[in-house]
Amino acid sequence: MGIILKKNAVNQISANTIIYKSGDAIESVALILKGRVVIAKNNVKMTVSSGYFLGLADLYEGAYLFDSIACEEVMLFVFDAKNIQDIESILSVNKDYSGLVIGSLNNQLNQLVNNYELISSKADDIYRTIKNALNLYKDIQNSYGSKVYQLPLAENLVEYEETEKMNHAFMPYIKQSAQLPLELIKNYYSYGVEMALYDIEERATLLMPMVKEINTLSNYLEQGLLILFNHGSDCLYKIVAVAAKENDTRNKRYSELVILVKQLLDEIKSVSELLTKRLGIAVEVDQQVLETLYSDVMNGENKEEVKLQEGSKKSPVETQQLLKNSCNQILQFSKLESSFCDEFRGMLEWLDKTKENMSTDTETRNKRKHLTELFFKLYKAVFLNAAKQSDSPLAVELFLKYGFVDERFFELEQLVELANLEDATKQENYCNVFNIKDWLMQIYEGKKEPSKNEFDMEYTDMIRRQLKTHEITPEQERECLNNTEIKVIYEIDNMFRYNMRLVNGKITTFVPVLMGTEMIGHIKDSYLSAKKINDEIEKVLLIDYSLFYREMMYSNPEKGITREVVMKEYFPDVIMMPTVGSKAIMWQEITGKKRASEGRFILPAMLEGRLSDMILQLLGRFRWELCRAVQGMSWNDIKHKSLTSEYCDFIQFFRKNRDLSEEKKEKVKAQLQKSRNSSKEFFVLDYENWIRYESTGSVRLNKVAREILAMYCPFSKEIRESMLTRPMFEQAMLRFNREHAKKIKEWEMKSVYWKKDNLDVPEELLKTKAYYVEM
Repeated sequence: MGIILKKNAVNQISANTIIYKSGDAIESVALILKGRVVIAKNNVKMTVSSGYFLGLADLYEGAYLFDSIACEEVMLFVFDAKNIQDIESILSVNKDYSGLVIGSLNNQLNQLVNNYELISSKADDIYRTIKNALNLYKDIQNSYGSKVYQLPLAENLVEYEETEKMNHAFMPYIKQSAQLPLELIKNYYSYGVEMALYDIEERATLLMPMVKEINTLSNYLEQGLLILFNHGSDCLYKIVAVAAKENDTRNKRYSELVILVKQLLDEIKSVSELLTKRLGIAVEVDQQVLETLYSDVMNGENKEEVKLQEGSKKSPVETQQLLKNSCNQILQFSKLESSFCDEFRGMLEWLDKTKENMSTDTETRNKRKHLTELFFKLYKAVFLNAAKQSDSPLAVELFLKYGFVDERFFELEQLVELANLEDATKQENYCNVFNIKDWLMQIYEGKKEPSKNEFDMEYTDMIRRQLKTHEITPEQERECLNNTEIKVIYEIDNMFRYNMRLVNGKITTFVPVLMGTEMIGHIKDSYLSAKKINDEIEKVLLIDYSLFYREMMYSNPEKGITREVVMKEYFPDVIMMPTVGSKAIMWQEITGKKRASEGRFILPAMLEGRLSDMILQLLGRFRWELCRAVQGMSWNDIKHKSLTSEYCDFIQFFRKNRDLSEEKKEKVKAQLQKSRNSSKEFFVLDYENWIRYESTGSVRLNKVAREILAMYCPFSKEIRESMLTRPMFEQAMLRFNREHAKKIKEWEMKSVYWKKDNLDVPEELLKTKAYYVEM
């Protein structure tokens, strides 16, 4: 039980005093006037300060949710409050109180959301790491007839599934709300207590499910860590390390085991750091045993070969030497005037002193804006110089790829990881992934055209509009259309600058300079490599096989083919913004006006949050926008059947739909409110459920939505066949099966004619037939 507080009065509380105890009946609510208080429940711990109302949101639960402990001398004003009805009387005391409560809840929920996304992502990582390591270990041992030890804990580990009903759609809203200036919030809610009461309840009811889910996730991570490392006979790390030590170094697959040991070591360290530093959970990991085992493994004869396979890594000493005085190296490389260089250094000094300051006052906001202006001026100068050279200093490369400017913003360990990041610019089966430097090089070399600007206008259209309005001359128009340097500058000023802020997600406190304090855990864990991105896309393609396909007209008069509709697959380009971020942008569904072209996705180079959720939402938006582009003006006209027109019709007339019960109609209404009346965002929520749950037979959608998605986003053949025994899904797929059977018959008849005429069938036609028959 907490201390006895004097109600309706100021209370002076000494450090380390328990103010409220979790689970106790609510007797009062306390406004922090001065000092800081730690609020904690199990594995969730946060620090709150002046302006926060202790215990107010807890009124919706009927008991205190958290232990509230003064971490220094604290001054409180205590209100008499025992139930929800008392909130109104508290808010009526001062018109600023409504805004203070909302602002505090926004910040609290934002911290919880960030923790949830980080831990949830790590839960996915640890599951994949354990399963991949287990399978590789068994495969290598079996291939040489070596003994395979049983690991029941690893064998029985299942992928994490949410235990609480989480409102994922509300999370981006909370993140943005937490960036709003407090004065703006106070002014908004000063107009009436009623709207504040509604928003307080909405936020307060999210607290407990979030706290419970984070605790459950933490337990899952602890379980995973125990599988990776323990003092028993079923320690995965030890067993793999011993196998590597005992294996003949002449074996071709010896180096795979050694690399696997390093991967497991990194995962153990990463999870341990997250549990101890982020969640305050004590873990029993003997670092000496870990390092000794790894050292023993690396003493094998093939250690040089393994090091080569891991890549040419830069040591801490080498990294320090290469990145010494990074800012001066970058400024010198830019060849900009000395006055600019002095001004930029001065702004970095200001940033170094205020990097922990999340203030949104006018002066701080103007300084951040000015720093952003200087950053992009510097970026353009540095890039254009680097583009003309075959090689650049490491500091310049990190600046162009990741927004790195100064080594003092990073710990040495972070600098080493940053210097050794693998190059993202490559294709891994599906999408080409570019860091921003290499994307701009594609434009500079004339291989790609600039992206649309924020007003959805193509580069060539913008130049021609300027010509029509006499902003440029015909000679300038020709120069703009042919000069790749001008195109690069346009891409930096438009697509790059606009989207870097968006993917970062911190609209009001954004600065383009990369800082180590923005990143939690290891940089390599948050870094989005081409493999990570394409692995997530592959997971969706195994379910939604037709995602990147579209109908195209094909003719080949030389082979007697005048006009055929074929299916072609175009994977989008993925462009990485040099920032830490929590959002992904579906920027273009096609390039220019050609349907036969790649789209463009924009992601942060370093991710805060869960990649699988981000990719799924991204692909849902791509589905919608591609259909809009293909349908043109008819995209929402039900006379022309399509994904978008049928969804728009469903949303517009759901109240009159006889296939929906009253309960289902209320759910549609609630989902529409979550989507802010956006038909696209409404569809994206359904698409997430379609891929994540309905593909496994778990019912989440209503009948109407299921039938539309079954028609336009069909499951792969294997999943469709497994659904035949489920009447609900079989019914939903009737229209698709009917249309699909017609297509199969049509293409099989064409095959008969081709064979009869001894036609040398083009690959495009064979692939289209396989698309219908085999997929």
